[in-house]
Amino acid sequence: MWDLTEVSPGRMNISAIASLLALADRLRDYTKTAPRVRIFWNPSVLAFWDDIAFISLSQQEDIFSWPTDQLGGYSRGKTNPASRLILCRGPSAAPDYSESQLLEAWKDTSRAYWRSDLGALLDPRGFIDQAEPSQIRWLNQLRANLATALSELVTNALAHGRAPAFVALQRSSRARISTAVCDAGIGFRQSMIAQMRLLQIAPPPDDLTAILLAHFVNSPHAEGVRRVTDIVMEHDGWVEVTSGKGSVHWRPDLWHRFRTAFDGLDLYNASHRHLAREIDSIHTTRPDRDARDRGYFREWAHPLRGARVSFELPASN
Repeated sequence: MWDLTEVSPGRMNISAIASLLALADRLRDYTKTAPRVRIFWNPSVLAFWDDIAFISLSQQEDIFSWPTDQLGGYSRGKTNPASRLILCRGPSAAPDYSESQLLEAWKDTSRAYWRSDLGALLDPRGFIDQAEPSQIRWLNQLRANLATALSELVTNALAHGRAPAFVALQRSSRARISTAVCDAGIGFRQSMIAQMRLLQIAPPPDDLTAILLAHFVNSPHAEGVRRVTDIVMEHDGWVEVTSGKGSVHWRPDLWHRFRTAFDGLDLYNASHRHLAREIDSIHTTRPDRDARDRGYFREWAHPLRGARVSFELPASN
């Protein structure tokens, strides 16, 4: 049973809900029936869950068994229509790492598919209520960049995490767009270990190193999480990547510092001590305001299954 009785209005995070769904979907593979959900009836909580498709999505995918006698008595439609949860399972299974050419071709197809599919859902009018004519061009570019970023992250989850991706989109009251792509797959480190085993080189020693390698092992123009971070930094946003016990919070200052330090290096074949030095210099257990503004690395006491990549962008120019 999933106990959601302590959820209260104003303290709900759509990215956390996406992570919950990813984990529950993974656990559902090992249960004969959908586990029951225990809730405390609250019209504000239930209305938000209904509006973002938390209830309907978990019902359609047979992830939760809801107490249907408590699902009513509230008003729908109070949440910004741009805020929603989306499940991405993929049009087909990704090839294995050993089939590199097939995998790269599959990634290209997946990116195009999700860029089109998710882009159609990103209605600019949900991001800016009354856009001025001068904003339309910028807003359309924002939608294109957002669709590209999401397609990269969904493809990463399907190809490297080996798990479906749950996407969270939210237009906040601060005129910003908050987004997360969550999966309960094998995580960054296990994915990097599998790839490095084929190349017969040393695997990353910890989750933080694996996350950084995932950003910098390929060329500066590579796809994936690297491209997503570039896009978000161009819009003066932030990106947070969490997998296992590691977490990286990118801000423009920290991102540009690492791009300068590691672009062009062959990190696959270099010693991890280069990354270790940089990690030690920025590592924190409790980020203060300055760290949140500049970016930081963090290790958690308890690991996150799979991966979560969150980012935030301004909704106006």
